[in-house]
Amino acid sequence: MGTTANCLLHYTVMILTLLLLRKDVSSQYLPDYSVKAPQSVVVQEGLCVQIPCTFEIPLKFALTRNTKGTWLKGSVSANNPVASKTGYETMKNRDRIFLTGDVSRGDCSLMINDASQQDTDYYTFKVDDRGAVNTFTNYRTYVKVVELSDKPEISPVGCIVSGDEVTLTCTSPGRCFGASPKITWNGNLKVKTEQMYTINNEDGTSTRHSNITFTPSIEEDPVSLTCTVTLGNNVTTQRVITLDLKDANPAKTTMPGNTTQNSRGTEHMYENLSGQKNDIYYNIGAH
Repeated sequence: MGTTANCLLHYTVMILTLLLLRKDVSSQYLPDYSVKAPQSVVVQEGLCVQIPCTFEIPLKFALTRNTKGTWLKGSVSANNPVASKTGYETMKNRDRIFLTGDVSRGDCSLMINDASQQDTDYYTFKVDDRGAVNTFTNYRTYVKVVELSDKPEISPVGCIVSGDEVTLTCTSPGRCFGASPKITWNGNLKVKTEQMYTINNEDGTSTRHSNITFTPSIEEDPVSLTCTVTLGNNVTTQRVITLDLKDANPAKTTMPGNTTQNSRGTEHMYENLSGQKNDIYYNIGAH
């Protein structure tokens, strides 16, 4: 009887396991399923945010290269997928929202580019491998999109000299995967040249820069410049700087020194600022 009971128990466990594998089961009922991800993240409008995420499933359900990961937005019952990826898939043309890691290795990290207010919501991860589907309903991440406050950076800043060529760089805020933002310069310069370029970072993200080159004249003092960055959804941010302009050829001036009176008139002694002393000038007054 003991052997028969053990066999019945074994077959019952197998049947229950097969039933679980053939339907989407919430992870709140399966303690061996877990996700490590932040409960909430904040991102500024127009910028990007990455949600670091890893997940684990029972060892008997080993992940394969066909493992598919999906992120759902909002209510799980609404089944609103915003990003999905199989373990072996390489991302050549990325969507605005996409998985960045290898799902077959338990990486469920998610990237949201060009964030908009409509992205504010709860996000839930779901895994599917050979018909075994699990939605991690008790590990949701809340994404909050706030108004853009970051400004572009301009360097270098300080005093400039008239007649000397100057190059300034404006760097867009954010390190993202999405489309490059547009950078424009405005100011009181008569002649200038602009050049935009992108620097690719080691983590796959990129930063956008723009150089402005000009030769200031003393008539343009002070030099006022505005760098404007236009991100996705036409969200803009800008920084304004004012540069002090030093005259490369200042006019020589003199200052009065001692004054004496003699028969030829009033004698003034000046000291030239350049270091030449004792120049004498006469003011012939009417008698």
